[in-house]
Amino acid sequence: MRYRFGKRCARHSCLIFIAGIGIALVIFDYHTHKQGEQSSKEPASEKGGDTKNIPGNRTSGATGNMADNARDVRAPVKVNSRTELDDSARALYAGQLVTSVKEENAAVKPTPAAAVPAVTQNFNASKINFSSKGNSSTNVTVPTGVENKQNKINLTSSTTGTHGTCYDSPFFTCARKKHNASSANRTFHVAYLHRPNWQRAYVYDFTRCRFSNCVYQGDKITQDTDVVLVYGVRLYDSFTPPKRWPHQLYAFAVWEPPDRIGGTFLTNSSSVWNYAFNLTFTYRLDSDIPAVYFRLKPNPTPQEKRPNYYEIAKHKNRTAVWFVSRCHVPSRRAGYVREMQKYVDVDIFGGCGKKCTVRGDSCTELFPQYKFYLSFENSFCTDYITEKLFKNFVPDRHIIPVVRGGGSYDRYFPEGLFINAARFKSPKDLALHLKELGSDPVRYSQYLARKDSYVIGEVIHEREAGCELCQYLNTRELKPKVYDLKRWYGDGHCKRATEISWPSEQNRH
Repeated sequence: MRYRFGKRCARHSCLIFIAGIGIALVIFDYHTHKQGEQSSKEPASEKGGDTKNIPGNRTSGATGNMADNARDVRAPVKVNSRTELDDSARALYAGQLVTSVKEENAAVKPTPAAAVPAVTQNFNASKINFSSKGNSSTNVTVPTGVENKQNKINLTSSTTGTHGTCYDSPFFTCARKKHNASSANRTFHVAYLHRPNWQRAYVYDFTRCRFSNCVYQGDKITQDTDVVLVYGVRLYDSFTPPKRWPHQLYAFAVWEPPDRIGGTFLTNSSSVWNYAFNLTFTYRLDSDIPAVYFRLKPNPTPQEKRPNYYEIAKHKNRTAVWFVSRCHVPSRRAGYVREMQKYVDVDIFGGCGKKCTVRGDSCTELFPQYKFYLSFENSFCTDYITEKLFKNFVPDRHIIPVVRGGGSYDRYFPEGLFINAARFKSPKDLALHLKELGSDPVRYSQYLARKDSYVIGEVIHEREAGCELCQYLNTRELKPKVYDLKRWYGDGHCKRATEISWPSEQNRH
């Protein structure tokens, strides 16, 4: 009996031992097979299978931007925009790479190849909403790339880790067509009548320009003069045209809108100046020589050097600020802002508001506490976009412009650089939107990051206008033509504000 029992137990032990070996072999074969599948999906380097430089490979302690660490891509973190972010999500939003790997020498477990997104030039890891209406929640991921397909712009190259690329617009330096230096064996002599004091003579020092075969003669016109610039502000018939030689071209030069300049030709087509011009040299984009106020350029900043926009947003405690000196203008902006103040705090400084109590360039030291700057133009005229927008695009000026004017902002600028008042039916709607957006540090910091991808590149009207002129003379065929200036510049190019209609405002204009 005891013998039988022992023999039976021995037989069962053998079976259990054999079964254990079989299970172990199956598990080993399974892991070997999975490892072979993963290896076949991973790209091999050109040098003997060494993968340390493969985009997407990550070793222990690796650092760098998203292009060099594709495996650090996180799935979108769903957060409520009304609640505080935890430290990990906040750091992600600040553009900092946060890993959950402890600072130990333990090996990092590789992510399955299927979960690693392809690293391409247009890789978009951010989900940023720039719509005019707020959302209750926001998807937050590592902000490595922002692609606006509508405007065909990629703010971040995933292979370089920098942000800000060229945008095809006359308001961007990088979009300018490059011309070779002139090989023409001639010199263009340029005179300027009625030149404004703010436009210094050095603007027409052509020796600093790419095309330097132009000579500035001041206001002295001789037979050698090829082009005569005439400033168009207060151009009345009492200022009579000088002697003119047949070969000379007269250019109408102005950087103020029609409803601000005055001049006989604006109302009288029989003015001595109305048919005097062959060229136009203005802020208008359909000018022969378009000379806008400013141009932006990309601001490529390595990801690790970008500021923590979320923390910047959290420390702002005022909604909007407006610096203004002209109170009563055709756009009726003062009345618009007064209506906004019924729903949101707007602080006004300058000639139409409080005096600054700090030193600085136009009170700009006050900017850090404000979320929005009102870049409201004095007129609603075609293409009239002035320094009121562009002065916000200087390094470390973390404030979002709110634009209101006659320019086609949405056509010539990428989405998300500013808030356009034209998208709102009334001052109340705009004010409530600013209040909502300003109270959401997640969405607001997205705007800050977007805006910082560009900075001022060129100051055209005060510095580069002369170079623009000389380039035109060298690269265009100067065909004879005559402008009806009243029709081209004066008629129908400005409109009145339609979103406000208070009698008190109408009586002032």
